[in-house]
Amino acid sequence: FYFYSSEIIHRLSLFGGGSVNQINDVDLFFIFDFKRFYPTIFFETFFLTRNTTDNSKHQGIYDIKDNIKFRLVQFRSGLKLPLFGSLLEVSGTRQWYRAFINQSLHSEGIEAGVAYDYFKGWSLSGNWSLDMVKRRLDKTINPSKGFKIWTSVDLEKNEFIDSLNLSEAGTLTAEFFDNNLGRIQGGGSYYYELPWKNRWTVSLTTQGGWISNKSSDSFFHFYLGGLPGLRGYPFYSIQGPKSAMLDLTFRAPLFSEKHLKAKWIIFQNSTIGAIFQTGDAWSNDDLDLKRSIGIQWRLNGYSFYNFPTAIELEYHRPLDKFTREINEKTIQYGDEDRAYVKVLFDF
Repeated sequence: FYFYSSEIIHRLSLFGGGSVNQINDVDLFFIFDFKRFYPTIFFETFFLTRNTTDNSKHQGIYDIKDNIKFRLVQFRSGLKLPLFGSLLEVSGTRQWYRAFINQSLHSEGIEAGVAYDYFKGWSLSGNWSLDMVKRRLDKTINPSKGFKIWTSVDLEKNEFIDSLNLSEAGTLTAEFFDNNLGRIQGGGSYYYELPWKNRWTVSLTTQGGWISNKSSDSFFHFYLGGLPGLRGYPFYSIQGPKSAMLDLTFRAPLFSEKHLKAKWIIFQNSTIGAIFQTGDAWSNDDLDLKRSIGIQWRLNGYSFYNFPTAIELEYHRPLDKFTREINEKTIQYGDEDRAYVKVLFDF
């Protein structure tokens, strides 16, 4: 479900929502914007839980079932300031993650559980962005003629779990290790419309990142696979304290500025595209660029006459194979194609 409320002149807006699935994974969020003053004051909060199970054997004999739950909580607040046509955002974030484990030994009728925090963090962030893309009715689905750039700087004070110990009272306590760091990220996109074809476009997007603390836990590294990165590879397959990526996308319109009704949805624009990506996330000097190609289909319009709706389907194929050692196991990546489906308010 979602809810939204705003003044007629948009000085105050509230937006929130939530979802739950069959295994009781919960997503809740709330966003507040107050635009009465020159800087916009905002507040955001997120609450997420994830549930999973695992089976193991005690002493190689007894079957043990582990019910595992993760809880993530985040609060973020700050200011958004217009600055000579660009936007400067300054914010502070507080977040902590907690794990709950319940073990069952059914053959003996025994149950036991434990809960502990495994991450606590504070961060101070500054983000700057400039959007100079030409305004058109299909700007979001098929941008053309212009560019946008962005950069962000984060100072993070992180405590990440190192081990679990017993206190003098016999209770379980978590021992934390400091992973304080500075994080710099930046990127940009350039859009070009082919002059000999109406609304056929090419876009070039780059992004990169750097972490000051090279010895920080991999939990804080950049992950360059999956939907935010090289889409031909799994999210956790490409990881490191430094990252760089290039994305080249060609799009052609299937239809533009139409009014096609399908039940409660009105479709206005659609494009089809081809994507080439290359990049890597790495440590030290072991840069090893990976490549991926894919196809994309986009649709946008409105649901229930009011809610913006953006649908995107993508299919990607990795072009390079590589291996990683994880928990004393060798895992090879680059053998499987990957598909993605997105249904959001915007692209």
